[in-house]
Amino acid sequence: MSVFFTPPILHLYAANGTKIPVYSRRKVLINLGLRRSFDWTFYVGEVSQAIIGADLLAHFNLLVDVKGRRLIDPLTSISSPAQPASCDSTHLTVIQKDHQFATLLRSFLTLTQPYSAELPIKHHVTHLIETTGPPVHAKARRLAPERYRQAKAEFESLMRQGIIRPSSSN
Repeated sequence: MSVFFTPPILHLYAANGTKIPVYSRRKVLINLGLRRSFDWTFYVGEVSQAIIGADLLAHFNLLVDVKGRRLIDPLTSISSPAQPASCDSTHLTVIQKDHQFATLLRSFLTLTQPYSAELPIKHHVTHLIETTGPPVHAKARRLAPERYRQAKAEFESLMRQGIIRPSSSN
């Protein structure tokens, strides 16, 4: 007499705490563009796109370079370009809906959304500055100490957000 034992399937949960139905497991050999293949067991669930989890990354010692938008394999010193998944909602959320701060965060959604330089334009004015001849330049002048601190703080904030970057041009 043979008995087949099927281990229970893992339960998956979204960041907002809702349960994601899982239907099966599938062992897949994947190619991430790192000159070696990865054999991994994935759970098939009700999601719109495949998700590579931290468990796979840790198991194969793969690194994610978010700023460089690439996946790095330290074993082969090869990187592969990656595109972050787009999603409809990019706001901060708490895991438990009944958390003491959940209502407070929901009432100030603009504070919990990441800054985006792609804000909607609220006017219909376009500017055009015609230039002719060589660039005009003036000698750099010092700012008052308080204005200097404010300007420096603003530039550092813009650099941290990736809006500007250091330059050594004239």
